[in-house]
Amino acid sequence: MLATCCAVLVAGTFGAFAQNGGETSVKGIVKDAAGPIVGATVITQDGTSGTTTVMDGSFTLNKVKEGDVIVISFIGYQTQEIPYVGQTMLDVTL
Repeated sequence: MLATCCAVLVAGTFGAFAQNGGETSVKGIVKDAAGPIVGATVITQDGTSGTTTVMDGSFTLNKVKEGDVIVISFIGYQTQEIPYVGQTMLDVTL
């Protein structure tokens, strides 16, 4: 009985990982020469995921998958487009 319960638990755990379709989260910081940028927009180019930077310029972008392009923009700065190839951390200077 215990072995059966453990097998079901393990199978369910692997199934949950498989359902995310290879999606992951990317963390990072957006800054300029003067320091962190608060309120910069960070989105995937297809618009399926997006967020903004907080007080220290940091962000967490969820539901990113290999092949996505991460677009970082803020008024008055040149937009940055970064291809996602598995990196877990981005340090972006606008």
